[in-house]
Amino acid sequence: MSHLAKALQCFITFSVLSCIVQELQTKKVIVKRYEQDILYYLQYSNQPKVGSSALVCNEFAIQWHFRLGHASLKFIKSLFSFVKNISKLECESCQFGKHHRTLFSSRVVNRCSSPFEIVHIDIWGSTRVKSVSDFSYFVSFIDEYSCIT
Repeated sequence: MSHLAKALQCFITFSVLSCIVQELQTKKVIVKRYEQDILYYLQYSNQPKVGSSALVCNEFAIQWHFRLGHASLKFIKSLFSFVKNISKLECESCQFGKHHRTLFSSRVVNRCSSPFEIVHIDIWGSTRVKSVSDFSYFVSFIDEYSCIT
């Protein structure tokens, strides 16, 4: 509730049967929620127009966008008549979902500045087929600086 009040610049009043959200400066009622079966059901006193009311309208659309599994704005507008003035939904998850690939740096950054500072070692075996010298375990060493194996 405190996050909502700070974000919307409003104050919230609870009573036995209702919850009222009002604009901070004009005290205009933005949202009323009436308690029924221990839940507050949403009922708008009027359609959001400008100022913080438009922000409430956008927050409402985003909330339903999330609840409906990131539904499109066209679908949200078809459900709720008062969100017609919203041009786009700011959803970071949807933007990341539209990316085809992540970008990698074109330059490899070496983690070391001289040979043998970092050496990667891989030990594997025992193999069913032995080497010419009758070995069944193998070790590989890779120098990070020079990439020599």
